Amino acid sequence: MVEPTKYVVGSMEIDDYAAIKAEIDAQTDRSAAVIACSLLEEHLKWAIGKCFVELTPQTSKRVFDGPLGSLFNRSYFGYALGLYDREAREEIIRVGEIRNHFAHKIAPIDFADDVIAEHCNNLRYPKLHRDIIGRDASNREKYLHSCWILRALVSSEIMGVDRLKTPNHETILEVLAESLIGSLPHDRSGERRQSQTQNADQTASER
Repeated sequence: MVEPTKYVVGSMEIDDYAAIKAEIDAQTDRSAAVIACSLLEEHLKWAIGKCFVELTPQTSKRVFDGPLGSLFNRSYFGYALGLYDREAREEIIRVGEIRNHFAHKIAPIDFADDVIAEHCNNLRYPKLHRDIIGRDASNREKYLHSCWILRALVSSEIMGVDRLKTPNHETILEVLAESLIGSLPHDRSGERRQSQTQNADQTASER
């Protein structure tokens, strides 16, 4: 019997993800916003990296610390690779704007801040899913909701499941469930990479 592939994003496994989420839930608004966005950013980096050829650590560092060093650039690159749709790309940017406002303001700040509240009200996914997260969801709940949905979306194509375009009521509960517990289908990206390698070898032999 073949052992299922363990869910790993970078060096992070299921237990790590569960611990991070528990930490986020216990944090202040500023810390929760920064950590949740960092988690999304790590998943986006991982998903994009899965589309590349095998990179040396040095090359990977040059790529992800250079042209793909920002969440903004990664959001467009992931979109260009077809990992998610334009709406998801714009939601990633909105989440990044909220994270940046938290990170760059020295004075005490929380989700009641006027600028933060305005950004949270502009998030698309909480508006679509009010019947799921609650019509009176707090700004913090709206922000984290978008982070969890986006984390699942950027991973779904690479993990070998049907690409999730704009989440609807048929898919959203499943996406929410797996994003909250960190359980995704088996990683089939190795099959893709192996196929790509075989094609490359075949092309080389034909030459």
